[in-house]
Amino acid sequence: MREVFPTPEFQAYSKYYVFVHIDTDSQPGLAQQFGVSGIPDLRFLKNDGTEVHKVVGYKGMALLQDMEYARKLGEK
Repeated sequence: MREVFPTPEFQAYSKYYVFVHIDTDSQPGLAQQFGVSGIPDLRFLKNDGTEVHKVVGYKGMALLQDMEYARKLGEK
């Protein structure tokens, strides 16, 4: 993820999202509540908290496609 986040492409998509980092080691109950099965685990939620998309595992620059897909789902 470190090589993806600083890219201009990622920065352009990031304006559509609020990012929250949760330490699953110190918050195991929250990890269990969301069914976290691997790290990284990215969830895309609507403003009302409804999950529209989930990405588990490292995807590199392909993450941008998931971000665009989730943005479109979130607009519905």
